[in-house]
Amino acid sequence: MKQQEKETQRMLSQIRQQKQKERLEELKTQNPYHDAVQQMTTDTDRLNQHTSASKNAVEQSKIDATLFKKHGYSDKELFKDIRFKIGMAMRAAGLNKGYAKQVLAKMTSTQPAVARNLRSQI
Repeated sequence: MKQQEKETQRMLSQIRQQKQKERLEELKTQNPYHDAVQQMTTDTDRLNQHTSASKNAVEQSKIDATLFKKHGYSDKELFKDIRFKIGMAMRAAGLNKGYAKQVLAKMTSTQPAVARNLRSQI
C-alpha cells in the first residue's frame, strides 16, 4: 500500500513539474523581451566606473580649490587656540587695554612648537 502511495506521489510530482514547464514555455512565447533577457551579460567594469556627474563634481572641486585659496585661519582653527578664546573673553569684559595684552604676552601655547629647519651639530 505504501509503495503504491509513493508511486502516485511521484507521478503527481512529475505531472506538476511538466505543467509548470509548459506554463513557463507559454509565458516565454508571450514575453517579447525573453530572447533579449537571455542574451544579457553583466559588464562589471562599466558598473564600477564613475558616472560623468561624479567626475565633473571631482573636477569642479579641484578647480574651486585652486581658484579660491585660503589666506588666514578658519573660525574652527582660531577657536582651537586657548589664547584667542581668552582674548575674546577679555574683550567682551572690557579688559582689552594694557592688562589683556600683558596676560596674552605671558601665555604660551599648549601645543608644542614645531621644530623646523633644525640641523644636527654632529
